[in-house]
Amino acid sequence: MAFVKRHSRAFTIMEVLIVVSMAALLIIASSYSYVDWQQNQASRALSNQVFAALRLAKNIAINTGQMVSVCAGTDTTLSACNTGAANWNNGWMVFLDPNGNGTYSAANLVQAYQITNINNPNTDVDTTGVLKSYATFNTLGFATRQVHITFKPTGCTGTNGMDVYLNGSGRVTTSSISCP
Repeated sequence: MAFVKRHSRAFTIMEVLIVVSMAALLIIASSYSYVDWQQNQASRALSNQVFAALRLAKNIAINTGQMVSVCAGTDTTLSACNTGAANWNNGWMVFLDPNGNGTYSAANLVQAYQITNINNPNTDVDTTGVLKSYATFNTLGFATRQVHITFKPTGCTGTNGMDVYLNGSGRVTTSSISCP
């Protein structure tokens, strides 16, 4: 009687351990990338929203022939402008500003931007720059003051921060910045 050698179709313990350890390494490596991606998206989302608010204000000022301002809210209810140290963490408002002094009136509200769906990143503001708590556009679309806002999410590393600049000509730009 001849013996026929049967091949096993199962995996050996060593093969299973190698596959499991490789999967674990891939999961660990991708989790760091995912956290980095989340931080990057949070600061980009906030800077894009401020960018959109400033562009909206400029367009309304040109199209209506009225001065329009954008200001940081004092709190999350966005019931008043923050006139002290600018903190754009609470959100911001776009409003008609007939005298251009940045004084908010609910009757003149055009658009309110509340920070939602973002894991409330810390907002570090560069107080040595041309920072202001509000920006105003005249009827020609020029900014009456320059604004510089820096967004850095909690635990920021690498180039995940974002800067938003508004210059005197009314041009709004954003750029990536390094986090400490």
